[in-house]
Amino acid sequence: MSVAPRGNHAKLIALFAVLACLSNFQDSYPNSYPNTAYGSFQTFINDSYIDRGSPGGLSETQFSWLWSAMLNIWAIGYLTGTFVAPFFTERFGRKFTLIGANTGSIVGTSLAIVAVSCEVPELLFTARLCSSLMSGISCSALFLFLQVILWIIPF
Repeated sequence: MSVAPRGNHAKLIALFAVLACLSNFQDSYPNSYPNTAYGSFQTFINDSYIDRGSPGGLSETQFSWLWSAMLNIWAIGYLTGTFVAPFFTERFGRKFTLIGANTGSIVGTSLAIVAVSCEVPELLFTARLCSSLMSGISCSALFLFLQVILWIIPF
């Protein structure tokens, strides 16, 4: 069974919908979940520092800076990914850049799971940076990929 649409409009729209969801999910979800779980993240971060030998955990100021960095690294990574995407799409092609960026985003998400499981907030920071960078590349590559596909497939 082939996933190639071969002129089938319903299959083409379904393929575009799946690609759009896979490319944009990484952008939407990580921007919303940390804000709703502020208290849990504060406990997670403080407990990790207490377990590693910092008797009182983090001060309110330290936590505020770390929390701000944790939330805002997403925008920095995404913007960077958007700017480096043309290099990858020209060098490796739109399709392989899209596949590679989505794979990299899955790796970043997996790192985030490990970070929370092992209580290492620095790894969570790195995982968010990796996922956001890959999401920026993925989103840009998706737009370019869809433009090429729509240009060559007759309606």
